[in-house]
Amino acid sequence: MPTKRHFGVLLKKYNFISSSTADVFLPEESWITLGSVFRLYVSMYRFLFILLFNMPLVVQAQEAVTIVKFEDLHKELSAQSDSATVINFWATWCKPCVKELPYFEEYHRAHPEVRMLLVSLDFSEEVEKVNTFLAKKKITIPVVLLDETDYNSFIDKIEPTWSGAIPATIFLRGKKRIFVEHELVEGEIDLLIQQLNRIPE
Repeated sequence: MPTKRHFGVLLKKYNFISSSTADVFLPEESWITLGSVFRLYVSMYRFLFILLFNMPLVVQAQEAVTIVKFEDLHKELSAQSDSATVINFWATWCKPCVKELPYFEEYHRAHPEVRMLLVSLDFSEEVEKVNTFLAKKKITIPVVLLDETDYNSFIDKIEPTWSGAIPATIFLRGKKRIFVEHELVEGEIDLLIQQLNRIPE
């Protein structure tokens, strides 16, 4: 059986505290085994290691942006789901787009049941710039970069009424559909989701 030692004596022995401090704050009744002290230190270091290296962040890291062609995006737009889907067209150079991004991120975190997708219209050679931007803004919504230079070839296929200006957002649920071509304000995403749900089947 391990020998019980006064904790204050151990600290004094290895010069961690002075004798007077140990006598005042660690009376003789405070006993602890050497094994307990060792396990305590191991647990502390293990906790710090997990905290610094392995503990998942509250905000998950954004995965690298995927570069897609219109055919790939068209599949997303054509898929009919019972859950609401929000697809936002944006770019890092578009100030209104950047301004509304926090509203999408906030809604995404509060409503994980609503699928969200950000479609970047930045140039494909600037994908690393987009990745850096998203990391800086702590955006966790999935993002794809649409690698198409002829906008006229796909705008009408996405939405016939779309002028091509961004930001633009599509709200989908089954066959229901709402398209908006303006900068969204705080709380508007929730209102549009509610409006989408009220559309008759």
